[in-house]
Amino acid sequence: MRLKNLFWEIKNNTKFSAIIIAIFRFGNFVNKKIHIPIIRQFLFIIYKILDWLIIRIICNSEFPHSITIGKRLRVYHPFGIIIQADASIGNDCQMRHQVTIGWAKSSKNGEGTPNLKNNVDIGAGAKIIGNITIGDNVVVGANSLVCNNVEANDVVGGVPARSLKKEIKK
Repeated sequence: MRLKNLFWEIKNNTKFSAIIIAIFRFGNFVNKKIHIPIIRQFLFIIYKILDWLIIRIICNSEFPHSITIGKRLRVYHPFGIIIQADASIGNDCQMRHQVTIGWAKSSKNGEGTPNLKNNVDIGAGAKIIGNITIGDNVVVGANSLVCNNVEANDVVGGVPARSLKKEIKK
């Protein structure tokens, strides 16, 4: 990741959000780019301390270093956010507090974690679970439970989430 994108994330997020994203990016950098074992272990210890003290204890969130997150992530309220370690989040995504992006097993989609494409806006308290894909330019309503694939350019909400685009046009 280029420093320009990291500076954008720090500038365009609240202080806590910027700190959480910076810690995540640091851990992700150490995990993927540092190949000298002794340096990697030392930096990883620093990352783990920051992860536990700030992200997990103070913000009660989980942003594992192994998540794939695109450029320009925006987190409005970084409290209570849980993201599964092998989830994938695209560029220009936004999320709010109490969001869960997690693993699930279903007979329809198999087992796995969600893949969020670009420009996905996730409302507060939304739960996105299972081996599903959320398309580009999707809005997920607050407190929704998304457990099925969502097409691009859609608005979903409810438990379980369903498309609200037709209802909005009325």
